[in-house]
Amino acid sequence: MRILKLIIIVLSFLVFLVLAFVVQIAVTFIRPSSRWHTINRLTCGLIKFLRNVLGIRVNLEGHPEYLNEQGNFLISRHIGYIDGIILGALTPLTFISKKEIGDWPLIGKVVQISGTIFVDRQNRSRICHCLRKMAGRLKDQINLLIFPEGTSTDGSKVLPFQAPFFSVPIMTRSAIVPITIEYHRLDGKTIAPENRDEICWYNHMKFAPHLWNLLRFRRIDVRVVVHEKISTETYRNTSEDRKKLAQRCHQALVNFVKEHSTAFNSDPFAALDAA
Repeated sequence: MRILKLIIIVLSFLVFLVLAFVVQIAVTFIRPSSRWHTINRLTCGLIKFLRNVLGIRVNLEGHPEYLNEQGNFLISRHIGYIDGIILGALTPLTFISKKEIGDWPLIGKVVQISGTIFVDRQNRSRICHCLRKMAGRLKDQINLLIFPEGTSTDGSKVLPFQAPFFSVPIMTRSAIVPITIEYHRLDGKTIAPENRDEICWYNHMKFAPHLWNLLRFRRIDVRVVVHEKISTETYRNTSEDRKKLAQRCHQALVNFVKEHSTAFNSDPFAALDAA
């Protein structure tokens, strides 16, 4: 089963690369302004297919209507690569990712042609260039997805958010949409701190062995909560205001985790299965 899934994933990547290349050329000549809108929709289709291959079942709550909008700045806590598969399948968007991902075999080519904006945190001038590209996409009414912790974790806490990225929604006056992802069951077994590393990918975990192990599961039950929008209208693009906005967004996710979330304990799918 795992080998079959892996073959299907690799083939889907190869097909996507060919289609995306052809579409990019065609759209560039026919209607350049719609380039990234078109590529984002194509990428969303690929990710939906991957979600089905991995057997991911999503229970969507909160304000899913925001996902039908464009030009929003989506933020989420981050526990690993599977977050991108879940959120990327919900709405067409552009990913913001660390530049090292672009160097990965095959996957790097896929994320490059999908329009992902890469962040080089070691080069300050390149970060400014990245922020300008992000602002340009938002102005073109394209959704952006960023994990502002800057790294993935084991899900036990929400790390502080990196404030410089919040200059982008301030400059474009874009709404920020916080999103919480909770992982609940693997093949019907509740995810707990003892087995959460089956899902979480962080620190120095090797990607290939983690993915190979994940492919053995037939179903992954996930809860996604889309929170109230956070307006940027009253913030200025200053260091102080960027920090305030980053802290407000961070607190919104932390408060939800404290008050409502039992990400590795509760089971919102039990009622669905019993029905």
